[in-house]
Amino acid sequence: MAIPTRRRTPRALIVPTVVMLLAIAGCGSPRDTPALHPPSNRKALDSVQVDPRLRQMLPADVRRSGRLVLGLNPIFAPMEFKPPGSEEMHGFDLDFARALARTLGVRLQVSVSPFDQLINSLNTDRVDLVISGLSDSRAREQTLDMIDYFQSGAQVFTTTRKAGAQHGLGQLCGRSIGLSKTTDNYGTIQKFSAEQCVAAGKPPIDIVGVDSSASARLQLQQGRVDASVQEPETLAYVMKQAPGTFVRLGKPLNPAPYAIAISKHKKQLTTAVLHAARKLFGDGVYAELLRTWNLQGSALPKPGLNLKGRQ
Repeated sequence: MAIPTRRRTPRALIVPTVVMLLAIAGCGSPRDTPALHPPSNRKALDSVQVDPRLRQMLPADVRRSGRLVLGLNPIFAPMEFKPPGSEEMHGFDLDFARALARTLGVRLQVSVSPFDQLINSLNTDRVDLVISGLSDSRAREQTLDMIDYFQSGAQVFTTTRKAGAQHGLGQLCGRSIGLSKTTDNYGTIQKFSAEQCVAAGKPPIDIVGVDSSASARLQLQQGRVDASVQEPETLAYVMKQAPGTFVRLGKPLNPAPYAIAISKHKKQLTTAVLHAARKLFGDGVYAELLRTWNLQGSALPKPGLNLKGRQ
């Protein structure tokens, strides 16, 4: 299965979008079927109870409709994806959104659309919130409220055979790294090479740009490059599918949080969702969902609102 790499900044397109709506979560929704979720998640999700106080914090129109409309693009395992040959959606983002909806006492309705149209869906009120591997940024915070909930970045890795006894980033100078040339990771490695290699009098990293992270991993396994780089969450998923094949080198570079995006003019909804997220962090549901998807290393200590603008 091809694993996409970090999401690029989407263009806000004013284009009619054909979306598929699917009610998948809430308090006993008739279409909320176990088949939509890995069995290991059921215990954590079933433990989530409605918080009446938080439900009262929702805007009146959301309480009346009894639903939250979530925008996502399910092609980003393990955050949101459809397994090969299946139309069922899975992923950490989906489970976290489902837990938020349960806490707030509403159904979760999913609107699937291309990634580059998700923000436009918020701006045109077709969805209430977006949880889809969307990076927080100062630019996005100009028009959206961003609730950080997950830590991403650029994780360098190699094969177990190539790593030997040294698992640090210091071994990269003068070696080759294959990576997708269309993602933020390309610039991150260029910066690392300039600051940590060239400035220190060491040879630069030979950056080999390819069309996808899957192509980069193939080149790594074939011995054509010495290392590769992709997001920690997608690498964790790959490593779970192929145990013992890859080894992380150091900690992720350029840490960047993913955020729940909500329109600036929906302040009441932002407040309710932020408080619901704090509850899920505090009662252990967030940590349990991360564990299910092998994403413990991406945990944030608590959710935060518009943190990029404060840095």
